[in-house]
Amino acid sequence: MIKPINFGARFAYLKALEDHWPTVLTNLKENAFEVYRRCWKAHPNTTALQNLDLLNAAVRRGDGEEFEAVAETLQQWANKYRFLDPWLQDAGIQTMYGWFLGQNAGKWGYFPEELEIPRLQLPNFGYWIPSYSSWTEFKRIIESMVGIKLLEYRTTVSRLWGQQKPKLPEHAAWTVRWQLGKSPEGIRNWHRHMTGETVSVTSVQLAVHAFAESAGITLRTSKAGRRTKKI
Repeated sequence: MIKPINFGARFAYLKALEDHWPTVLTNLKENAFEVYRRCWKAHPNTTALQNLDLLNAAVRRGDGEEFEAVAETLQQWANKYRFLDPWLQDAGIQTMYGWFLGQNAGKWGYFPEELEIPRLQLPNFGYWIPSYSSWTEFKRIIESMVGIKLLEYRTTVSRLWGQQKPKLPEHAAWTVRWQLGKSPEGIRNWHRHMTGETVSVTSVQLAVHAFAESAGITLRTSKAGRRTKKI
């Protein structure tokens, strides 16, 4: 059975990329974004530059060499950082779309279509009839109903975004460092230096693999006998 994607983990990973591997976004802006803007200039009414699926569809249709150039540049960017998962390219093009609109300067802008955020639905409260109940009683009942719905909504959304997992940002940072080629021992030592907390190498390995699986990230192959790199 395929486990559902933890989008909270994906967003934590993108934030960790900003903090621990900033050249990923810098390179996207300095290289791919100029090609992206040229495509917009040539096709000002296009919708194909909003996400990866739309871009790929435009390339398949043969809508223009400018779209092919964007796709090629995006692939080169992904190859440079060994991003093997399409969702990271999708995050890249969505980010450039935000930049083009003047949003999220220097930040990721990623909102996958498959992410369904539930909307808060409040019940029909009815009417207050003073001859049947006091305003105080009516207000108490309504506030109780709203409070229950808010609690249910918070629980649902928190679970979707991984809010019940306080270690998520920490494990995202470990995963980024893993992708940077750091050994489990190196990640453990870096964590101890940053937090004063000692964790085992096994804990690092298990956490990184579990995090990557939950977010849909293909990890770099760990090299046998790889030396711990200095942090």
